[in-house]
Amino acid sequence: MDRGFVQKKTGADPSKTERPVKAMAQDISLKKLLNLADIQQLQDSFAKITGISASVVDSVGNVLTRLSGYGANPLISGKDRQNLYRKLCQENRVAKKPTLTTSSHTGLSTCAVPIFLDNSHLGSWVIGPMILDSANREIFLQAVRDSDLSDEDASRLIERLPTVIWKEFELIVEFLQGLTGAVIQMARSNSDLKRSYSELLELNEKLDSTSQMMTTLANSADVGLYVVDFFTGELLQANEQFARYAGKPLQQLIGKPCWKWMAEDADGFCFDCPHNRLLDSRGQPRHPLISEKYLTKTDTWLRIAHQAVGWVDGRLAHMVTMLDITSNKKLQHQLSQYAFYDRGLRLPNDLRLAHDAAEWQGKEPVYLICYDVISLRNINDIYGRDTGDSLLASICEWIETMSVPGSCLYRISGDQFAFAVHGVGLEGAFELAGVIFNRFESPWSVTAPSGQKVSVHCGISMGVVCANLGLTEERDLLSIIQRTLSRSLVEDKVLVYGEDMDNEYKEQLRLEVSLENCVKNGMEGFSVHYQPIVDSATGAWCSLEALCRWESPEFGFVSPLVFIHKAEQLGLIIDIGNWVLETAVRACSGLGLSSHRDFILNVNISPLQIADDLLEDTVTRILKKYDYPAEKLSLEITETAEVSFTGQAVGTIGRLRKAGVKMALDDFGTGYSNFNNLHKLPVSILKTERAFLVDIEKDDYLQHLFYLMVELAHAAGMVIIVEGVETEEQMRIMLKNGVDRMQGYLFGKPATVDEIRDSLDNFTRTAITAERSGAERPELEQLLLHIGEEELSPHAYRLVGEAACILMKEPDPLEAVSRMLAHIGSHTRMSNVWLYRREGLMQTKRLALWSAKDETREMPPGLEELKSPYAWLNRFGEHGILVLTDCESVPEPLRGDLTEQGVRATCVFQIRDGERVAGYLGFDDCIYYRDWSAEELVLLYNISRMIPSRLSL
Repeated sequence: MDRGFVQKKTGADPSKTERPVKAMAQDISLKKLLNLADIQQLQDSFAKITGISASVVDSVGNVLTRLSGYGANPLISGKDRQNLYRKLCQENRVAKKPTLTTSSHTGLSTCAVPIFLDNSHLGSWVIGPMILDSANREIFLQAVRDSDLSDEDASRLIERLPTVIWKEFELIVEFLQGLTGAVIQMARSNSDLKRSYSELLELNEKLDSTSQMMTTLANSADVGLYVVDFFTGELLQANEQFARYAGKPLQQLIGKPCWKWMAEDADGFCFDCPHNRLLDSRGQPRHPLISEKYLTKTDTWLRIAHQAVGWVDGRLAHMVTMLDITSNKKLQHQLSQYAFYDRGLRLPNDLRLAHDAAEWQGKEPVYLICYDVISLRNINDIYGRDTGDSLLASICEWIETMSVPGSCLYRISGDQFAFAVHGVGLEGAFELAGVIFNRFESPWSVTAPSGQKVSVHCGISMGVVCANLGLTEERDLLSIIQRTLSRSLVEDKVLVYGEDMDNEYKEQLRLEVSLENCVKNGMEGFSVHYQPIVDSATGAWCSLEALCRWESPEFGFVSPLVFIHKAEQLGLIIDIGNWVLETAVRACSGLGLSSHRDFILNVNISPLQIADDLLEDTVTRILKKYDYPAEKLSLEITETAEVSFTGQAVGTIGRLRKAGVKMALDDFGTGYSNFNNLHKLPVSILKTERAFLVDIEKDDYLQHLFYLMVELAHAAGMVIIVEGVETEEQMRIMLKNGVDRMQGYLFGKPATVDEIRDSLDNFTRTAITAERSGAERPELEQLLLHIGEEELSPHAYRLVGEAACILMKEPDPLEAVSRMLAHIGSHTRMSNVWLYRREGLMQTKRLALWSAKDETREMPPGLEELKSPYAWLNRFGEHGILVLTDCESVPEPLRGDLTEQGVRATCVFQIRDGERVAGYLGFDDCIYYRDWSAEELVLLYNISRMIPSRLSL
């Protein structure tokens, strides 16, 4: 008779079985799905209650848990048992239902209940051996008598093996099968609840043919459970945990229809009963339905699973299990707070804004009043970060007091915010923005770390953006805000993001797409032009600079200032740079310039290329491919990207130099090309920015600065190239200052390779550029008051250049300054040279001091005490006095301060950091009425200007 099982009889020799089948590849296993420790407890309880041994095996019969109950049956060997498990699992996998086998030799029955996830067989429950009817018991007893067991062992074996009637066996298998499936489904829906659902599985599979056993098992779990008649709603079974959830004694619920006691509580959890969805069209149970419900009275979240099951008496029942997931829900809420809220000001962040903006799409316009506190970094530097945070909090509190209905303030980034307003329209939003913008004209009162109230001014950029323009992606809305704030900062007014700005942005996007397509389409529209560089000594061409040009099929000619910056943003600069390098090397090699004795090819490279690990290999490959000498290539590091020169980048530059490639620092004097990087980067050529030549004919100080730059380069053994020479007068000034090479429209515009081919004679033909005089120096206008019109000697110029080299080459900044002061003092008539840092309104600290060693330059008595009060240093700025020729000429009350210290004659310069007096540089003598010459004062003035660039005061 078919009882819903696959029934088989095994022969007397169970060892003769089929070979084991390899496990099918699966995405999930029982070990991943369920906690085996919980399964072990479940099967131990099952074996203890029913007396039937049990174990869990995988899909090919390998045992996963320790055997529960009396499994060491001496009538069956371990190998036979393993073969039996494999065969049962194979039947489970094929038939997809429980498999029962009874040994004709021993009369013992073993059952395997499959565990399926969808159509994947994960494993089986194996229960037995056991005796199912009296005929089998006689076979078993005969097998015991025929065995070699002693009478005592045989008696113990007969006593321990369980005898189960068919009705109980079918109920056990049915509940084992149904409840296992429910637990697997719930475990798959939320892996975090595996432990709790394992307890539910343990609870349900311990059910026996009596409701008393089910009650005992159900009350042992933390999962709430109740079972009602599927059609009448009569409560058949429930546990204490469910009664606690329901808030009623369990005795009042048993036997009553569920809708009565559910309806008594308006906050009940059966208002949406899924009763009709538990059966399919054929009346067969579906998979469990899982939902969540919040109980307001107890502040509890429940995960509820509904399933149709067969009850012990054969009728259809509705089983409901409830699991408390309150802690999980609270954790999710906490994580949501971390993800969507700024922790400092407790405001919703940019992610929350993007989420809310998606909800606003298609509804009434919501406008964002966006603002950026643009001077927050300066406030943090001056007063401390706590003061900056207090300022932001004060601004936010003031904005929130505007009481705009439906408004919400978001913190987009550190100092950028968005104030969302509903129902006010564009005109209302713009008016509110104006109120906020005007408020920033007045100072804000904040609390400093010391507890004192301070008033601070801060700037602001502001724009109004419609948040539901059909933009649903976070980056789109945020990029619009960023663009609007950036434009507002430039124009210093409240801007409304509109069609014009949107069209401009789209135009930029089109340009970026065109650039990327052209680069990837074999450098379409790109070309290389070459501008000559002349030797200042002969006027002949000595170098060519390769200049990249791009003519877009859509936009026409695009300025390199535009597309180079775009290429760096889009990550295309390395491809473009490598193409320009190879094109230029190929062209110069083809023109025969590689054999010219003094020729150098200059190629610009971005700092982003320097950071590329493959740059060295790329340069080597291109030079080898065209047989081009490395020493005739100069790579100019351009200033188009903000990149810090790491040890890796410096190492790359150094290795290229060792290979023979020359390295040049382009646009020297601006951006990153400053003294700090100059002493770190292994470059041999300095190239000045063309902006230095604007109006240089009329600017004596700029001419002097150029001379200092030339002296600095030459002292460091570097070649200096001046870019942007366009007039004869500019050329004469450059020659007068001793520059090595010049470049500009005066000597030739960028040309194609064919045009360069027609002008190759310029590399051998010399030209008279101007008369050169190494001893002649540019005149300086009067830099300080009352120093006369005296010409400066070459000696003073040389000292300035030497001082600059010392500042650059010495790694330690303070040591560099000390050495520089000693150098200046030893080559002048000064008795003492000193440097003080200002540390307060009336306090200073000496950083460096040099004193002459001969007796005529001894330090005057009491000068060492100047570091303590030094009140007169602070008064210099107040009285507008920078230079003192002698103490007698100083008005009271300063004269007494100086004479008390024994100072006879002194010269003091303020060292400024912007508007702040950061320190003082001083020179003094022990003689009366020191005759300070103009060149000494100019020398000291230049030294005071150099110090801040090297030493942070």
